[in-house]
Amino acid sequence: MKVLSAVLVLVSAAAILQYNTAAAACDVCGSCLNCGDHGYCAVSFGTAVCYCDAGWRGTLCNELDPNQIPIVSSPCDPNPCQNSGHCNPHDDGYICTCMAFFTGTNCVETTTLNPCELAAQVADPCPGRQCVWFQGGGHYCSS
Repeated sequence: MKVLSAVLVLVSAAAILQYNTAAAACDVCGSCLNCGDHGYCAVSFGTAVCYCDAGWRGTLCNELDPNQIPIVSSPCDPNPCQNSGHCNPHDDGYICTCMAFFTGTNCVETTTLNPCELAAQVADPCPGRQCVWFQGGGHYCSS
């Protein structure tokens, strides 16, 4: 009975030592194994392992799982508007509000027109008033 107890204590101590050694080497698990934005790191049987969020897989949780359809909360997530354009959800899609000198569905095309001139091509942005454009972007309607 004493021999069996000693063996169990020795095996248990070895398992604890192995776990603690791995944990000490990985105090901040992310510094040993970077699971990115789609998982978390934990030490399992002395080894750092990534546990992935739903919809993600791979050793580092950086692959979309083709068996699960990711849930898209908004057509603006991620932002499809380029060049610092602002995305506005609209019906089943989105509309980009582009910064000065950019135009198009996703603000990719460039233009030499300022926002007042560009807006006037579609509709007068300041009916009955003068459109004044700010060099840094934007406009206002003066009387």
